[in-house]
Amino acid sequence: MENECNIENKIRMNYRHLTQLLISRHLTITTMESATSGQIASLITDT
Repeated sequence: MENECNIENKIRMNYRHLTQLLISRHLTITTMESATSGQIASLITDT
């Protein structure tokens, strides 16, 4: 379980970095999700 938490934290940190990079460069990202139930968009917008 601890390993899963580590992986989730790393993913969240990567998405946080991506969000900051997109904002700083005035870029946007578009997702079309079905299989992930909106998880990608959620991770990006919740940071």
